[in-house]
Amino acid sequence: MKIPSLKTEQKFFLTTCFVGLTAGLVAVALNHLTHWLSDWAGTNAVTYNWRSFIVGGIFVLISGLLSKRFPFLAGSGIPRTRLQIAMSHGVITAKEWMLKFVTTLFTLASGVPLGIEAPTIAISAGIGSSLSRTFFRNPKQVRELVYIGCSAGIAAAFNTPIAAVIFTLEEIVGNMNARSMAPILIASLVASVTAATFNENSMFVVTAHKLNHPTELFYYLGLGIAGGIAGPLFVRNIVTVKQLSKKIFKHHFITPMVIGFLMTGAFSLINPRVPGPGINLVNDLLMGNAPLPWDQLAMLALLKFLASAFCYGAGMSGGILLPTMVI
Repeated sequence: MKIPSLKTEQKFFLTTCFVGLTAGLVAVALNHLTHWLSDWAGTNAVTYNWRSFIVGGIFVLISGLLSKRFPFLAGSGIPRTRLQIAMSHGVITAKEWMLKFVTTLFTLASGVPLGIEAPTIAISAGIGSSLSRTFFRNPKQVRELVYIGCSAGIAAAFNTPIAAVIFTLEEIVGNMNARSMAPILIASLVASVTAATFNENSMFVVTAHKLNHPTELFYYLGLGIAGGIAGPLFVRNIVTVKQLSKKIFKHHFITPMVIGFLMTGAFSLINPRVPGPGINLVNDLLMGNAPLPWDQLAMLALLKFLASAFCYGAGMSGGILLPTMVI
């Protein structure tokens, strides 16, 4: 009996679902392996000791050497993904996204306060690109599967499929009316369900909030103003670190990364919550359980601000979205 061949639309739908499934598995694997390595090294939300500095330093050197050998591994990976979509129709080699996984794993396991979300997007986009070039030849379908991979990656990292679709359409596609919205949504849902299947509950604790008194609006207004001021300062800090790294260290690519790691370790002596992504702190605050007095929380925000911006500006493989939320 002859097995009927699949139509292009059917093949594209199945590939879309598989990209979502793979993105979910990648996010789960990267998250679990990072936590396991950082707990083993003693670099996750703790005061660093000699073991933390030695093992974490080795992790940074491994990721730094990989980034020096392959410069495309540096940074979050999202700008490069957008560049590849624009310049090479979304062609991302398997070698690139596999090495990105390894580099990100060792970077985050060292305890530097960066996030998992952006590298997961870049890795998932690479998976979408590899699969698309295996089954399709049309450059348009290759680009669409890269978009689909990006959305699935952020949906798996945060377990937020709708927000992932909006992020992808705004930041990657650049068009909220894109025709590929339906497959992007399907892949995001598959990725989110896959992550949840492996006990990866929502990253943030969902709580019920209500307005108890109109005066609370003034606090929200103040928070918005503070965030609006801190945002440009944060970006300027990152740009300054990049400029100083090129000016002072020149071709010493790994040196700024080591300094960022040592800065994180030194700050952990002041507050042990500086290392790591900080998601537990966010959930404590969402539940109304402030783990520290307000002055210590303010100091923690400042230390996270400095360490995250320096590590990201140094070119370490990690995301800046989660640290921004924590700050």
